[in-house]
Amino acid sequence: MPARLLLANRKLFIALFLLLVLPLSAASNPFDKSTLASLEQTYKGQPWLLVLWSVDCAPCHMELDLIAAMLQKNKNLRVELVATDPPENQRAVEQRINTSNLASWQFASNNDAAIRYAIDSNWRGEQPRNYFYQANGQRCAKSGALTARQIEGWFAVEQVSCGVLD
Repeated sequence: MPARLLLANRKLFIALFLLLVLPLSAASNPFDKSTLASLEQTYKGQPWLLVLWSVDCAPCHMELDLIAAMLQKNKNLRVELVATDPPENQRAVEQRINTSNLASWQFASNNDAAIRYAIDSNWRGEQPRNYFYQANGQRCAKSGALTARQIEGWFAVEQVSCGVLD
């Protein structure tokens, strides 16, 4: 075989090998004390949902599956996921979000209390924790797993009271 053909076959083999051996993963973006303000600016004038979850939270996994299914049906839903796990758990976070084809932020430091406080000074870490933002920037907090009815109800109307979450 000519040397050119051998080189081309070798490159093809290496490319296929890397595709099969290396995991294709969605990277989690680092979430720090200033990230929320940036997200609020990004979604200014639009309703959106902030979902805080962890790999150790069983109800969070059910909620992630629900959100993934809803996003499959309606890609216009504005949802931001934030894993509250420390950076050393990045691999577990990425494995979990890959199973649902989701993207997620992840707490950028081990100082989770400071990041939690920046998100909500009244939040003590219970999960799942969700924040429904209205188009006017006001938000409603809800601890515990959401239902499809709650999520759909939030996005169905322009201005709703936090009572729709009960």
